[in-house]
Amino acid sequence: MINHFARNESTMVQVSLFRPYGEETARWLVDFNNELDELASRHPLINASITGFGVNYLSLQMYTLSHFPYVVAFTGLIISLILFISYRSLVVALRSAITNLFCITIVYGTVTLIYSEVGVAWMVPIITFSILIGLNMDYDVFLVTGILSARSSGLSNRAAIVAGLENNGTVIGVAGLIMAAAFSGLLFSHTVANQQLGLVILIGITFDTVFLQTMLVPSLMAQLGELNWWPSRFPDAGVDSLDDAGAPEESDSARMFAGPRSDDAEAGGAVGG
Repeated sequence: MINHFARNESTMVQVSLFRPYGEETARWLVDFNNELDELASRHPLINASITGFGVNYLSLQMYTLSHFPYVVAFTGLIISLILFISYRSLVVALRSAITNLFCITIVYGTVTLIYSEVGVAWMVPIITFSILIGLNMDYDVFLVTGILSARSSGLSNRAAIVAGLENNGTVIGVAGLIMAAAFSGLLFSHTVANQQLGLVILIGITFDTVFLQTMLVPSLMAQLGELNWWPSRFPDAGVDSLDDAGAPEESDSARMFAGPRSDDAEAGGAVGG
């Protein structure tokens, strides 16, 4: 369809060849825009451009995706900083970042494999990234806080991991089940993008609660031992089981990071004498 405007001094050619928001359309628009740039360089008097919903949508997509790596980097940096300040442990912050990256890679890789024929909608990672990070960090904080509390009561590192998992594992599982149920309704949507969004959340929560927080993270922390809390340090563990631990004298973890108090050492020397 060709329309003439302003005494035939300008002309608009409207062409509809593809789906306006399809991948094929995006490639065509990019290639055609490059050709227009070459035409403008050869003929400076010709001012040609592309407009329409497809072009605007593609511009929004390219702009958003080009800035998405900055969002990922900023989110990871802020979360790692918060964990370091909260637990005074660089290892906890780095381990959490690595396990979260591993979980997100598994989730997006699985969804990409399932929708290999139609492709994953470009907005799905944009929307779900922050959701997955937030959920994973919630469960991770539940687990690490439980382990820290058990370690501060005098348990050894391995016994503290068992205690933290025993005390908070149910909370993590129930919270994950509720979130999975809340997003599962998207799987029955007639829109593929909504299905993919629901599937990403469902796989992420399931993988995180069933494998990551109950198997992988406790295993890594058991292998790292006291290095988990570096550069902070704990006093030597006095007990190796929950039955012998008793109640902790203080709930404030700052005392445990500071090491044994001098009055405790003097009292122990007096009893020994």
